[in-house]
Amino acid sequence: MKRDWSCARATISAQTLLKYGKGEVCLNVTNIFVRDLRQSLRERTRTARPYQNPDDRAADGPDAGNGCQRTERQGGSRDMRYQMPNYPCEFEIPDSWLAEAGMNGFSPTESAFCSSVDAVLVPLTEVEPPMRRPTTLKDWRGFDHDRLLRILKGFVEGDEIPWVPLLELPHVSEFTPRPYRYRVRDGYHRYYASVAAGFECLPGSVQPA
Repeated sequence: MKRDWSCARATISAQTLLKYGKGEVCLNVTNIFVRDLRQSLRERTRTARPYQNPDDRAADGPDAGNGCQRTERQGGSRDMRYQMPNYPCEFEIPDSWLAEAGMNGFSPTESAFCSSVDAVLVPLTEVEPPMRRPTTLKDWRGFDHDRLLRILKGFVEGDEIPWVPLLELPHVSEFTPRPYRYRVRDGYHRYYASVAAGFECLPGSVQPA
């Protein structure tokens, strides 16, 4: 439900403000907003089915116990939603992309994708999630179709993939702990593909701050 708040504000007459006061009117509008937000979250939850049964995971694709969920869009398209390893958000990859890459039924046998012997395995929980500008839409929410599929296919076939250049973030003091130790310098698709594949680590080359 989408509410036009400009119309809602316009309906608040001067007599209403005098009778109830601005504070109470603002509180009522806030309560309406919270109610609509809760309803929206309930509707979104109903469209996402968590994977709790191993048979469901085997049938529906590469979740491998990642806490993944599948969502449906208008028109029948479906996406796999993945939880970030150390960040309170999720991201989605279209099902058609996963099927095209051969990721259905994929389960990692190593902690990270295959890379050169000089790569350092860094836990994904210690890597700051790389961000895209809202204007950088690419083919799907910041992802380039060909680049992401090339990486995912490499995971499936066990190809050697270049490591990710990482920057070690400075440690200010023991009283201000840093949430992440590393930042991705170039490797947006390799990072998110590793999360989607269920890897625990990211092969990288670390440059000190």
